Amino acid sequence: MGGRTAKTSSLAALALAGCGVAFEPPWVLDEARVLAVRIDVVEEGPWSQGLLPIPADRVRHEPLPMDTVSIEAIIADADGLVDTAALAPRWFRCDPTFGPCFSLLREPDEGQPCTDVLPPETSCWVGDGARVEWTVPPLTDEVPFEQQVAHRFAMVSGRPGVRSTEDCLAELAEPYYTALDECILAYAPMLIGPIGGLSVAADALGIDPPGAFDRTGGTLDGSFQPNFHPALVQVLLQDPLSGESWRVPESGTVQLPAHAEIWIVDVGDPRDRQTRAYVEALGEEILVGYGTENFSELYFVTAPGDVLRTITDLYTTIYTDAPGETFELFVVLSDRRGSQTVGSIRIEVVAE
Repeated sequence: MGGRTAKTSSLAALALAGCGVAFEPPWVLDEARVLAVRIDVVEEGPWSQGLLPIPADRVRHEPLPMDTVSIEAIIADADGLVDTAALAPRWFRCDPTFGPCFSLLREPDEGQPCTDVLPPETSCWVGDGARVEWTVPPLTDEVPFEQQVAHRFAMVSGRPGVRSTEDCLAELAEPYYTALDECILAYAPMLIGPIGGLSVAADALGIDPPGAFDRTGGTLDGSFQPNFHPALVQVLLQDPLSGESWRVPESGTVQLPAHAEIWIVDVGDPRDRQTRAYVEALGEEILVGYGTENFSELYFVTAPGDVLRTITDLYTTIYTDAPGETFELFVVLSDRRGSQTVGSIRIEVVAE
């Protein structure tokens, strides 16, 4: 069903607005914003060979050691999707168990190419460009197990003709960085799995995982089911007064009546609600869980802030204005394992 995520602007924006400074709500794409960081498995390593299949029209998100992934940021502004390559972004991997990712960019060894073993409490350089690839290091008993079940990535870029990526990196290297205007930052965790494949790899290498992981291994149902990205197939809209509804395919266009309140009723595909086992680290503790992944939904619009609001506990509402208005609605779907997808529809407002 429609999400509850586009309710209010941030507390900081509200506080400044009270001082006479006007801000658009955070779902309005009045400037370039990172909608999602997508991580895809693009080449499977040896430990992925015994996993259960995923639907043919889906892309695997969750990697195992020695799998290769691609990492890319999806960015949009008032004109729609942004050519991320033109921003000249740089990508870093950082210690998954130590502090904020961006604070590690001020360490002396920052910017060194990534190797199989990452020194603790530092970061390494993955690559440059809109889309980079990285191979997950093999499991080893030389690194604490909790540092091998998750990884974190950070992206830093400037804006062409305004501020360079190198200038943004120089600011982040300062002890107390404050002037990050016109810099674009993105952050994404990447969890390793599925748990069955991780257990097989650990056993084969003679690595003894701690606690709950060691007791359960790959015995839970769904232990060998990889997490995959959901897909935005269509957006279901409904006029709560007239009962009229519209099923709009992803990248499609819909004409909505002027001066109306239209509910975003549903954006998910039931096939993407995956029931599976998972493993994650909480500090030095390894947690093993089992359950059905539910979606969270975020919405962004290339239109003024009053176009999108939430007036009920169920549905985000589109408020159309005068005929002739045209804007794009972006939908971001994600689950707690970090899989994400971004889609959009075009909305044209017509006379009633």
